[in-house]
Amino acid sequence: MSAPSTPAGTSLFLFENSHQALWAEAVAQERNIRVEVVPAPTSKVASCGLALQVPVADVTVLESAFQDEGIAFQRPG
Repeated sequence: MSAPSTPAGTSLFLFENSHQALWAEAVAQERNIRVEVVPAPTSKVASCGLALQVPVADVTVLESAFQDEGIAFQRPG
């Protein structure tokens, strides 16, 4: 069984642990950016198993916010 694909118009952020993933979700919500916690692709072994699925339009602003907050993340690609 393969991992579900990322829907068109969205992108994923991957995290090393669940604390980082949930912190990232809170940061996104504070900035009124709609995110969804989803299972991380199984091919990404460094991931904690959680990912944030976000609209592509919000990727740049979230990258900056996560960097400002010190949240470590990866973007598949």
